Amino acid sequence: MQTEQNKSNKRDELLNAAYELFTTIGFPNTTISKITDKAGVGKGTFYLYFTDKEDIRNALIVEKSALVLTTAIKFLRDEMEKTKNNISFTDKILYIVDYIIELFNDNPAFLKFISKYLSWGFISSIYLDSEKINPLTQLVDLIEKKEKVIINDPKLLLFTIIELVNSTCYNVILRQQPVSIDEYKPFLYNTIRLIINESIIDAT
Repeated sequence: MQTEQNKSNKRDELLNAAYELFTTIGFPNTTISKITDKAGVGKGTFYLYFTDKEDIRNALIVEKSALVLTTAIKFLRDEMEKTKNNISFTDKILYIVDYIIELFNDNPAFLKFISKYLSWGFISSIYLDSEKINPLTQLVDLIEKKEKVIINDPKLLLFTIIELVNSTCYNVILRQQPVSIDEYKPFLYNTIRLIINESIIDAT
């Protein structure tokens, strides 16, 4: 048991070291030697867990994106409890969207690292603990809770919206193009409302 814990700790140390380097000096300037030196482990230890620099970056993207989504889900769950679930289906999704946008806006280095791969936290199970519930499943269950609407493929709907938010945040927040995020938000939210309305099969 102790051995398994030590393995988990070493992997986490490597991930933490790589993330700090990727978000400070950048991916191209980060080497495996720099990662292992910062983590305080040998190169041999690195190759026990990852095949190369791209592999550890991909593992980080999945874990960090899944963390963003699960944290956003917790935020929505808390808001639903405060309002006794008096939040519309559309507004539940917009709560998630707004949380993600504000997080990215406050952490541009994190957004740059995630790049346009936030949806990996939804669809990838390569690096995630198989016992954990997929964030996409959690979000669908929460948003559909006590709703009187029937949605055409809610998982695809949410995936599409997350992809839209991620790609537009990357350009608008990091590059301020074509406008600032505050200017873009109303347009983005109206677009999301239209996408949701088109996905509703029946509302009673």
